Amino acid sequence: MDSKVVVKIAVVLLLILASSAAVTIAVMSVSKAVPSSGSIVAVGDIRVYSDADGKTLLTVAGWGLVKPGCSANITMYVKNDANCPMMLSLSSNNTVPADLNSYSSFSWDYNGVALAAGQLQKVTLFFSAFSGAPGGDFSFNIIITGTQF
Repeated sequence: MDSKVVVKIAVVLLLILASSAAVTIAVMSVSKAVPSSGSIVAVGDIRVYSDADGKTLLTVAGWGLVKPGCSANITMYVKNDANCPMMLSLSSNNTVPADLNSYSSFSWDYNGVALAAGQLQKVTLFFSAFSGAPGGDFSFNIIITGTQF
């Protein structure tokens, strides 16, 4: 076989391999969704509900699929079951993976105003995955603490 023909065949094969590798890389980088869940733990004389009527207790926050660079939110209602005013605070624990906080953020829109006895307060929780977040499952406990004063 002529050496020019062999070189042409080799070049064509390399082009085919290179183009299929580029397609494979593009397909792999498209799908990065982060399935999640979180348990809600109420501490103190408070209850957390999923409805504005305060009838359905909320124990699990399902964030759904959160893509890198995107956010999700959950609306809930926190009720002060104590007979005196209460302040709320938010924290989390049991974060999986352990470095989740390095590529995501978690917050809420509670304004810091005291809840009167029996008051039901609407709050929204926000979860954001930074643009460089790796794909994979995550979970953490959401802790809402009521402190009487």
